[in-house]
Amino acid sequence: MVKAIDKIRPLDIKLICPGHGPVHKELAGEIVRLTEKYSDEYIAVTGEKDIKRVLIAYVSAYGYTGEAADLIAEGLAESGRFDIDVADIETMPDGELDAKLTASDAVIAGSPTINQNTLLPLYRLFALINPLRDRGKAAGAFGSYGWSGEAPKIILDNFRNLKLNTFEEPVTFKFAPGGPKKEILVDYGRRFGEMLLEKKSETKNPGV
Repeated sequence: MVKAIDKIRPLDIKLICPGHGPVHKELAGEIVRLTEKYSDEYIAVTGEKDIKRVLIAYVSAYGYTGEAADLIAEGLAESGRFDIDVADIETMPDGELDAKLTASDAVIAGSPTINQNTLLPLYRLFALINPLRDRGKAAGAFGSYGWSGEAPKIILDNFRNLKLNTFEEPVTFKFAPGGPKKEILVDYGRRFGEMLLEKKSETKNPGV
């Protein structure tokens, strides 16, 4: 987009006729300016960065899945330098959640299991993932349960269908993440972080 704008910059534009959507007859210069501005902002957010951004998005019925999100973040931080965003998405506006997904290099999502299913905010998360924009991003899943525990697998299956690169099997645990379950969650975050750092190293040294 930015390269295309450079090519049309000298032109005296009368109409903008996109392949779909409205034809613009007025303020053509302002529309081009805003398109360039938004493109530059997108490049700044999604371009190569020294520190990977990881979104840990969760919904928590009794606080257990929220506690697990913090433990996974703890493990991530132990494995290396990451920009970690732990976010309760239950009431988060779609625009804010979409911006977090756009800026993230990886996403880990958590949900308790209720009625053998994940919760509605996770389906909003799935709807906002763009298989073109987000294809290949690392993705994981976790969650608390009382009886059956299907939610994390549902999350991971949806991530896989949306062309994300799913990490291992999801982490599930019964009720509160205390005792040995705490270290399992921390270790999951640690291994997820190590995987991201390894992929970053492979990208920098493709011949190795």
